[in-house]
This record gives sequence, structure tokens and C-alpha cells, in this order.
Amino acid sequence: MIENGGSAASGAVANKKTNRVNTLPKVAVQQKAVVPPTPIYKLGMAIGNTFTDFVLLNTANGNLYFDKILTTYPDPIEGLLEGMRVLLERHKVLPSHIRTIIHGTTAINKALLEQNGAKTGLITTQDFKNRLEIGRDLEAISNIITKSFVPIDLCFGISEPLNINELASMIQDFSVQNGISIGVCLPNALEQKIADFLKRRFPDIYVSLSSEITPDISIDERAAATVMNAYLQPIAHHYWNELEKKLESIGFKGIIHTINAAGRLTMLENARKMPIQSLASGFAGSAMMGVSVCKILKISNALTLDMGGTTAEAALIRKNAPVWTNGFEKKETHLPVRMPVIDRIVMGSGGHAIAQVGADGLLVVGLETADASIGAACYGRGGTEPTVTDADLVLGFLNENHFLLLHKNLSIKVLDEKIAQPLGISVAEAAWEIHQMAAQNRANAIQMDLIERHLESPSFSVIALGGAGAVQAFALARLLRTPQLVIPVGAGVASALGFLVAPMGLESIWTDVRRISTVDWAKVTLFLRQATQKGYDFLKKAGVSATQAILQRFVTMRYAGQELEITVLLPNDINLIPTLITSIERHFDTEYKAQYGTLMPEIEREIVTWRVVVNTSTPILPLKQVVHPAQTRHLTENRALKGHRPVYLGTHFIECPVYDRAALRVGEPFSSPALIEEAETTVVVGENATIHLDSFGNIIVDLHY
Repeated sequence: MIENGGSAASGAVANKKTNRVNTLPKVAVQQKAVVPPTPIYKLGMAIGNTFTDFVLLNTANGNLYFDKILTTYPDPIEGLLEGMRVLLERHKVLPSHIRTIIHGTTAINKALLEQNGAKTGLITTQDFKNRLEIGRDLEAISNIITKSFVPIDLCFGISEPLNINELASMIQDFSVQNGISIGVCLPNALEQKIADFLKRRFPDIYVSLSSEITPDISIDERAAATVMNAYLQPIAHHYWNELEKKLESIGFKGIIHTINAAGRLTMLENARKMPIQSLASGFAGSAMMGVSVCKILKISNALTLDMGGTTAEAALIRKNAPVWTNGFEKKETHLPVRMPVIDRIVMGSGGHAIAQVGADGLLVVGLETADASIGAACYGRGGTEPTVTDADLVLGFLNENHFLLLHKNLSIKVLDEKIAQPLGISVAEAAWEIHQMAAQNRANAIQMDLIERHLESPSFSVIALGGAGAVQAFALARLLRTPQLVIPVGAGVASALGFLVAPMGLESIWTDVRRISTVDWAKVTLFLRQATQKGYDFLKKAGVSATQAILQRFVTMRYAGQELEITVLLPNDINLIPTLITSIERHFDTEYKAQYGTLMPEIEREIVTWRVVVNTSTPILPLKQVVHPAQTRHLTENRALKGHRPVYLGTHFIECPVYDRAALRVGEPFSSPALIEEAETTVVVGENATIHLDSFGNIIVDLHY
């Protein structure tokens, strides 16, 4: 019996004989405080020419937090750190809580575009040096190399056997001329000897070996890629070192990865050594975002439309994977970049495409692009030319006070002076013509690519990505006659989000062009084994166990005498033997006919390149965006309709409903036309379409024809 309100827990115990309460001394009980585990975060950061995007992922619950700021010039890292600070403070996250940062930047591409790379030399054969000096024609690769990257007096030709004293003298002369980076384009074994010598004698010189950059059979392509890499390598070293130091200074203690042009994550060590692989990192991120969306929605074939300020590009996704190719041409230099990349369809400029009236009195869109640091006239940064973004603002597609303060009066002014008055039409009509022409230009580029592949656009869904993608994708999808348009969660920050769903991996290549009947299978097997081990070692260094690795081996083939190449997935057997020739040829025939519609059985097949890819699986994010309360203020509960805005759709202005994406309810369809706003972009849906939000948070637009 407990008296006086006591309790057993208080230590008061009744004595049965005396009915007295014996008060025992209290013993302090130390209760261990339950400390919740510190959340672990991943952060994707993508510096674009116009905007810098952020995606923060809480790995424990899958919550995603987005933000977007204007890229800062001349130092984009300054804006990157400030945007990161604001994002983390808003969501009460410390830099030390971030385990992994995946970062992509246009800084490397900008250095190439502005031609402010390092003073570079080239060591090559005596014969090739002569060809560089003589050139072949005005557009020859050799002429571009010597004009843009390596002066002819810094092209050193050597002869075999290698004379070390001669080589030392060459490099000494190069160093005296204040050169800091050098490319080596020679037979592989000789390259390694030179590399070993340079490391010992000239440790401060950056060295790029063609055998590591691109083991291509063509000496021209090898030299172009090697010189370009050497030209960029010191810039990349400085950039990544500065970023590392500044992130450490604010308390970040995790690891930094970047993404290469093939859509695979790589370590900074590789990014410093081969910056050429970072030239298309933003596009690779958005393409991998598209792959993730396809897997979530179980879409086999899709076109991802990645549109920002300065670029507009599309990726083709087939069977839940991007289409890869062996290289692309950098339009700024006209040099081929020979390395594994996600194939892309270049559709011209993005929102900063300039509209102008030509000498023939006709409207032209996209021949020139506004400088990224200035952008559209409506940004108020001094732009004086009408752009696609200015047209979209005048049409009512964009909100003057949403996300950025846009100056509609500036857009009206430049459209009136430069387009409407010369053509004798209204400002609204001028804006509509610009919007439609931009869409037609992009549709033409996509249709041409699909025709070459024997594919038809109506069999593809369209996934709109990038800050301008959702604004302009509907007009493009209508021209392509695609049945469905998808605007996924995070469309406006697609590259940064794509960084978080890209696999970690390494690809090894060996070029050995020969008829399939003459393949040396022992050498092939040796390469495959060594490349496989190299891939496993790479993942181990990145903290990934071999059990998480996925091994794929490919061979690139063609008909003898052709340039068109087909990539064939090899069987899993590590030991390839001649009896597998029939199987490889059969797979080649299947792919070739699917792409080109015919076969030429009388012509022997030719092996070009062997490839080994070791990577992790592609992560699938739950796409649960957490929206900051400030982004949905003034909304009543469960009410997505924010109001109406005058929108011009080709004939006259209409009062178009404007919805808040964060307040849309799953599965409730509504009709177009409609504008759907979120912090990072605006979704524009024209007439004759039905819209709904799916259970994953994606906006699905079904187009009616």
C-alpha cells in the first residue's frame, strides 16, 4: 500500500507490521538521452551559363529541396557558395551533414569558348608535326589545332628510337617560353616512357597522354582531344582545388564527385586529369534525370528536352537507357571530341536565342545568342536584343514577379523596335512568331535526327527539363505530334537532380580496327580482363564494393569500308572465342537493320572498338519535393488555382488560369490552356490538352490532335 500520494518509483515502501512508511534514500537514475541520428545529405550543384541550380537530398527520408540563383560573374564559385549557404540555412542543414557533393560546371567549357586556357605544347611524331605545319585545307583539324591551341613553334616532332637528351632540350625550351601544359600524341608504349621522364625532370608541367584521353585510331582525332585536354588541364586543376578549399572552409567534410559526358560519376582525381570529359556535364546530368523518370513511369522511349538560357539540346532514351556515341564536335572550335558521350541532338540556343529581321525582311531566330552574363533584355542587365525569353514574357507565359524580377517594359521595347515595327505587326504577334519559330527550328532538328535513325516522333514521350524547357516544350511537342508531355518534379533543376541519379563508373576503350575474321581473341580477352579489373579498382577507390558493380562489355562494329558504327553488347563469358563470331554478327545485324532498315550480308563485318563499362546501378529517387512555405503563400487549403493572367495564344489574349504546382492534387485532371508555376520554372500548356498530376508528382500532359 502506497500512502501520501507516494509511488513505488519514489522509493517509499510500506512496512506491513507497523504500517509506517519507510523512506529509502533516492538513487539518481541516469537515463541515457536518445539522440536522433544526424541526417545524411547529398547535394547536387550545377553551374550553368545563366543559372546555378541546387538539389539537396535527405537520404534518410527521400525529401528533396530545390533552389536556383543567377550565376555570378566573373567568379561562379562565389554565387555557388552563397546559394548553398541560403539553401542550407533555410532547411536547417549544416555543411557537415552533407556526405557527398556532385558538382558540374560550365567553367571548363567557358575556358574553351573564350580561349583562355594554358600555354600548351605538343609532342608528336616528326611526320605528324609536318602535317600540322602544312595543313590540309582551311577547315582541317591540324590548322585549327595550331591556330587555337598550340603554336607551331611549340609542336615538337621526335623520331624513334627516343633520344632522351633531345626530348629534355625540347621541354626545356618549352618551359623557358612559360608553357605549363603539354600533350603527347605518339604510339602508346612511347607515350608512357615520355610521361615517366617528364614526371621526374619537370614535375610542374601538366601532361596529357593521348592513350589515356582517347585511344582513337585516327591520329587527327587523338591529337585534337589530347591538345584540348592539355589546354584545359591547368584551368581544371585550379578550379577544383579552389572549390575544395572553399567548401572545407565552411565545414564540408564529405567527398566531391563530378559527372562526365557519358553520364557517369567520377572522382575529382579523374576530373583534374581529364577535364575534356566535363565539357558536356550539364547535358549528361539532365539526360540521366530523364532516364530516372522513364524508369519511374515505365516509359521505354522518350525525348528529353533540356533547355536553358544559352543551350537547347535533346537526348534520345531507348529501352530505359540513353543512346551513347563515340564523340561530338565542339561548335566553338570545330574540333571533334572523341570519347564516350551521351548522344545529343543540338537544337540551337535556349531562352537567350536572339530574334532578328534579316536583310530579306524575314524573321530569323537563333543565329545569335545573347551573352550569358547579360541574358534577355527583361533581366535588366543591359540586353538590347529581343530574345525568346522576352517573347515568352510578352506572351504572358512568364510572371514578372515570380522567382526573378523581370522587366516586361524592356521586352516590349526591344520587340517593338527590332521586330514588330520592321515587320509591320503588333508586339504580341511578333512575340508569338518568335515563340513558334523557335519551336519549329527545334522540331526540325529532332525530326532530322529521328529520320536518320528510322524512328518516328509520335512513338516517343517528351520530357521537359531545364529552366526554359517547361515553358517551350508544349509548342515543340505539338509540332512533333507526340502523345504525351511529362514535366517531372525538379524539371527546372534537372542537371543538378540528374547528378544524384547518375551511376558511379569507369569506361575503358581499346581501338583495334580489323575484319572480324582476323581478330586476335587472346589480345581481346586480355584487354577485357585488365579493363574489368581496372573498373573494379576504380569503384573500390570510390568506396563501392565489387558486389555492387555492374559489368558490361561492348564491341563497336561496322561493315568494312563504312563509317557508320553499331555498338553490340557482348556475352557474359569472359573468354571470347571465334565460335562467338556468329552470335556477335547476329546482334550486329539486328541493331543495324533497326537503325538503317537494311543489311549487306555480302560485306564482311569489321571490329572498330572494344569497350568495358564497370559501374553501379542507376539510383531511383522517390522525387518527394519539400516546398518552402513562402512558395505557396496566399493559397487556401487544397486550392491550386492562384488566379488568371492574360496570355496570347496566336490570335488574341485570353484570361488563362494560373496554378501553383505545389498545391495540385494527385489524379484530378483539368483542361488546358493553363500555366503552372513553381519556383524554378513555369509549365506552359496550350490548347487541346488534358493535364493531371500523377502519384509521383509529375505533371502529365496528354495532347489531343
